[in-house]
Amino acid sequence: MNARETVEAIHRHYANRDLAAVMALMNDDITLVSAGDPGSEIAVGSFEGRAAVAARLGGLSDIFEFERYQTIQTVAELDWVAARVTVVLTVRETQERVKSELAQFWLVHNGRASRWIEYFDTALAARVLPPMR
Repeated sequence: MNARETVEAIHRHYANRDLAAVMALMNDDITLVSAGDPGSEIAVGSFEGRAAVAARLGGLSDIFEFERYQTIQTVAELDWVAARVTVVLTVRETQERVKSELAQFWLVHNGRASRWIEYFDTALAARVLPPMR
C-alpha cells in the first residue's frame, strides 16, 4: 500500500468509526500533532505513541457523534500526503451540529502512518467543546 492509499484507508476506517482498523495502520511510534492551545481541550496538543493517539481518537468519539468524515482531496509525494477532510459532527452534550474542514499532513513508511499533523478551526472547537473536567 502506498502513502496515499494508506491515508485514504485510514480515512475510510475512521469514517466508519472502526478505530481498531485505523490504529492497525499506525506505526507504534506514531505522533499526532493537533494545532491549538495545548491544554485548552482534548483536541489539541501532541500525542505520541499508539496508546496516546487511540485515547485521543476515542476521546473525540465520546464528545462528538460523527455524521460525516469525508476526504475532499489528497496530494501525495513519496512518503508525504496532504489531505483536506470535511467533518460533520454533533456535540453530544449540547446536540449542536457543526461542520468544519481539516487540513492534514501525513508521513507514511511501509504502509503505516508515523506522523500526522492536523489543523482545524480552533475558534469553532473552543466554542463547541465542553470545558475539561
